Amino acid sequence: MYIRMREMTELLRAVAGLYEDLLAVMGRERRALIRFKPAEAAAAAAEKEELLRRMEDLEKQRLTRVDVLARTLGVPAAALTLEFLAQRSSEPLSGELRRCREVLGRLVGRLREENRRSNALCCNAVELLQGAYRLLQGFMVNVPVYHRGGGFHAARLSGKMVRDEA
Repeated sequence: MYIRMREMTELLRAVAGLYEDLLAVMGRERRALIRFKPAEAAAAAAEKEELLRRMEDLEKQRLTRVDVLARTLGVPAAALTLEFLAQRSSEPLSGELRRCREVLGRLVGRLREENRRSNALCCNAVELLQGAYRLLQGFMVNVPVYHRGGGFHAARLSGKMVRDEA
Protein backbone atom coordinates (compact mmCIF):
# COMPACT_ATOMS: atom_id res chain seq x y z
CA MET A 1 0.00 0.00 0.00
CA TYR A 2 2.81 2.41 0.94
CA ILE A 3 4.58 1.68 -2.37
CA ARG A 4 1.40 2.35 -4.36
CA MET A 5 0.82 5.67 -2.63
CA ARG A 6 4.49 6.59 -3.12
CA GLU A 7 4.08 5.82 -6.84
CA MET A 8 0.98 8.03 -6.88
CA THR A 9 2.89 10.97 -5.35
CA GLU A 10 5.68 10.54 -7.90
CA LEU A 11 3.13 10.49 -10.70
CA LEU A 12 1.44 13.60 -9.33
CA ARG A 13 4.79 15.40 -9.14
CA ALA A 14 5.37 14.53 -12.80
CA VAL A 15 1.91 15.92 -13.64
CA ALA A 16 2.71 19.11 -11.71
CA GLY A 17 5.96 19.46 -13.65
CA LEU A 18 4.06 19.17 -16.94
CA TYR A 19 1.54 21.76 -15.73
CA GLU A 20 4.40 24.16 -15.00
CA ASP A 21 5.87 23.50 -18.45
CA LEU A 22 2.44 24.06 -20.00
CA LEU A 23 2.09 27.38 -18.19
CA ALA A 24 5.48 28.52 -19.53
CA VAL A 25 4.55 27.50 -23.09
CA MET A 26 1.15 29.20 -22.84
CA GLY A 27 2.89 32.39 -21.70
CA ARG A 28 5.29 32.23 -24.64
CA GLU A 29 2.40 31.59 -27.01
CA ARG A 30 0.46 34.58 -25.66
CA ARG A 31 3.50 36.86 -25.97
CA ALA A 32 4.08 35.64 -29.55
CA LEU A 33 0.46 36.39 -30.42
CA ILE A 34 0.69 39.86 -28.89
CA ARG A 35 3.89 40.64 -30.86
CA PHE A 36 2.35 39.02 -33.97
CA LYS A 37 5.06 36.40 -34.36
CA PRO A 38 3.19 33.58 -36.11
CA ALA A 39 6.22 31.26 -36.32
CA GLU A 40 6.83 31.52 -32.56
CA ALA A 41 3.12 31.04 -31.84
CA ALA A 42 3.01 27.95 -34.07
CA ALA A 43 6.10 26.50 -32.36
CA ALA A 44 4.53 27.11 -28.95
CA ALA A 45 1.28 25.50 -30.10
CA ALA A 46 3.18 22.41 -31.29
CA GLU A 47 5.04 22.23 -27.98
CA LYS A 48 1.75 22.62 -26.14
CA GLU A 49 0.26 19.72 -28.12
CA GLU A 50 3.20 17.51 -27.15
CA LEU A 51 2.83 18.45 -23.48
CA LEU A 52 -0.88 17.68 -23.62
CA ARG A 53 -0.14 14.29 -25.17
CA ARG A 54 2.30 13.51 -22.36
CA MET A 55 -0.26 14.70 -19.81
CA GLU A 56 -2.83 12.37 -21.34
CA ASP A 57 -0.43 9.45 -20.90
CA LEU A 58 0.13 10.36 -17.26
CA GLU A 59 -3.61 10.72 -16.73
CA LYS A 60 -4.15 7.17 -17.97
CA GLN A 61 -1.50 5.96 -15.52
CA ARG A 62 -3.12 7.94 -12.73
CA LEU A 63 -6.54 6.44 -13.43
CA THR A 64 -5.06 2.94 -13.36
CA ARG A 65 -3.34 3.62 -10.04
CA VAL A 66 -6.50 5.15 -8.58
CA ASP A 67 -8.46 2.05 -9.55
CA VAL A 68 -5.88 -0.23 -7.93
CA LEU A 69 -5.80 1.87 -4.75
CA ALA A 70 -9.60 2.01 -4.62
CA ARG A 71 -9.86 -1.78 -4.88
CA THR A 72 -7.17 -2.18 -2.23
CA LEU A 73 -8.94 0.20 0.16
CA GLY A 74 -12.40 -1.09 -0.71
CA VAL A 75 -13.82 2.31 -1.71
CA PRO A 76 -15.21 3.64 -4.99
CA ALA A 77 -12.61 5.30 -7.20
CA ALA A 78 -14.59 8.56 -7.15
CA ALA A 79 -14.20 8.76 -3.35
CA LEU A 80 -10.42 8.40 -3.55
CA THR A 81 -9.23 12.00 -3.21
CA LEU A 82 -5.77 13.12 -2.17
CA GLU A 83 -7.14 14.27 1.17
CA PHE A 84 -8.75 10.84 1.67
CA LEU A 85 -5.39 9.17 0.96
CA ALA A 86 -3.53 11.62 3.18
CA GLN A 87 -5.83 10.87 6.12
CA ARG A 88 -5.14 7.15 5.76
CA SER A 89 -1.34 7.41 5.44
CA SER A 90 1.51 7.81 7.88
CA GLU A 91 3.26 11.16 8.23
CA PRO A 92 5.93 11.55 5.59
CA LEU A 93 3.57 10.30 2.91
CA SER A 94 0.55 12.14 4.31
CA GLY A 95 2.38 15.47 4.11
CA GLU A 96 3.54 14.74 0.56
CA LEU A 97 0.00 13.94 -0.58
CA ARG A 98 -1.32 17.18 0.93
CA ARG A 99 1.50 19.17 -0.69
CA CYS A 100 0.69 17.55 -4.05
CA ARG A 101 -2.94 18.57 -3.61
CA GLU A 102 -1.98 22.18 -2.81
CA VAL A 103 0.53 22.44 -5.65
CA LEU A 104 -1.86 20.93 -8.19
CA GLY A 105 -4.68 23.19 -7.00
CA ARG A 106 -2.51 26.28 -7.44
CA LEU A 107 -1.29 25.16 -10.85
CA VAL A 108 -4.81 24.45 -12.08
CA GLY A 109 -5.83 27.95 -10.92
CA ARG A 110 -2.90 29.48 -12.80
CA LEU A 111 -3.77 27.45 -15.91
CA ARG A 112 -7.35 28.72 -15.74
CA GLU A 113 -6.09 32.29 -15.45
CA GLU A 114 -3.70 31.87 -18.40
CA ASN A 115 -6.49 30.29 -20.42
CA ARG A 116 -8.75 33.24 -19.55
CA ARG A 117 -6.05 35.66 -20.73
CA SER A 118 -5.59 33.80 -24.00
CA ASN A 119 -9.34 33.71 -24.53
CA ALA A 120 -9.59 37.47 -23.91
CA LEU A 121 -6.71 38.08 -26.33
CA CYS A 122 -8.37 36.00 -29.06
CA CYS A 123 -11.77 37.65 -28.50
CA ASN A 124 -10.12 41.07 -28.75
CA ALA A 125 -8.37 40.04 -31.97
CA VAL A 126 -11.71 38.90 -33.45
CA GLU A 127 -13.31 42.23 -32.51
CA LEU A 128 -10.44 44.11 -34.17
CA LEU A 129 -10.78 42.02 -37.33
CA GLN A 130 -14.52 42.60 -37.43
CA GLY A 131 -13.94 46.35 -37.04
CA ALA A 132 -11.38 46.31 -39.85
CA TYR A 133 -13.80 44.38 -42.05
CA ARG A 134 -16.57 46.92 -41.39
CA LEU A 135 -14.12 49.71 -42.21
CA LEU A 136 -13.20 48.03 -45.50
CA GLN A 137 -16.86 47.61 -46.33
CA GLY A 138 -17.16 51.40 -46.06
CA PHE A 139 -14.74 51.68 -48.97
CA MET A 140 -16.98 49.50 -51.13
CA VAL A 141 -19.35 51.48 -53.38
CA ASN A 142 -21.89 50.82 -56.12
CA VAL A 143 -20.45 52.28 -59.29
CA PRO A 144 -22.02 52.58 -62.73
CA VAL A 145 -20.46 50.31 -65.32
CA TYR A 146 -20.70 50.97 -69.06
CA HIS A 147 -21.76 47.89 -71.00
CA ARG A 148 -20.73 47.30 -74.57
CA GLY A 149 -24.33 47.22 -75.74
CA GLY A 150 -24.73 50.73 -74.46
CA GLY A 151 -25.99 52.13 -71.24
CA PHE A 152 -24.84 52.22 -67.69
CA HIS A 153 -25.91 49.69 -65.09
CA ALA A 154 -25.18 49.77 -61.39
CA ALA A 155 -22.62 47.13 -60.63
CA ARG A 156 -22.54 45.10 -57.48
CA LEU A 157 -20.00 46.08 -54.90
CA SER A 158 -16.52 46.92 -56.06
CA GLY A 159 -13.56 48.27 -54.18
CA LYS A 160 -11.89 51.63 -54.33
CA MET A 161 -8.24 51.55 -55.19
CA VAL A 162 -5.99 53.22 -52.64
CA ARG A 163 -2.37 53.83 -53.54
CA ASP A 164 0.47 55.01 -51.36
CA GLU A 165 2.53 57.62 -53.17
CA ALA A 166 5.65 56.95 -51.12
